[in-house]
Amino acid sequence: SLILVFGPAKVSVIDFDVIRNELSTRALHYFEGEDYMTLVDQETRYRPILCVDVLNRCFAASVYGRRIFIIPVATEILPEPQAGSDLNNTETVPSNEPFAINLEALQTKTHPFYRIIDLVFLHGYYEPTFVILHEHTPTTTTRLSTRANTVCVSAITIDMSPKHQHALIWNVDQLPHNSYRLCAIPTPY
Repeated sequence: SLILVFGPAKVSVIDFDVIRNELSTRALHYFEGEDYMTLVDQETRYRPILCVDVLNRCFAASVYGRRIFIIPVATEILPEPQAGSDLNNTETVPSNEPFAINLEALQTKTHPFYRIIDLVFLHGYYEPTFVILHEHTPTTTTRLSTRANTVCVSAITIDMSPKHQHALIWNVDQLPHNSYRLCAIPTPY
């Protein structure tokens, strides 16, 4: 699959169909409608960020500079019911509906999520876990004498069950204001 992000908040998942020798659309996600108008503010100039879980369980899209949407990847395909089979036999299939991470519920007084700079999924965790590089206080070059270390790294784990719970695991603050990139290092063997 190929995942494309179009600013400020559109995500498209496409596949290459070998039989027809063409691209086919698997999913379209649109986070710009009336339901999301409360998310739009003056900070929409930031580019959307996309990252994929290292075990391909889900992918995350950071939009509007402050919001993260998780889109689970459908992992099971149920066979078509056969004639004479029991239609009441229901199997659970993971939901592939996107859901939002409520960063306001995770932030603390000393570590608010002002602006997301980068995010990346980590290796070696049972549940999908990603870290966010974010500013906790806005700064400019003219304020560096008073506000120089305004960037944090926060790790969040996601429960992929239908409850979609998430928790802040750890965070590190007082990083330089010009930090701009995260890099996930694979677990050594």
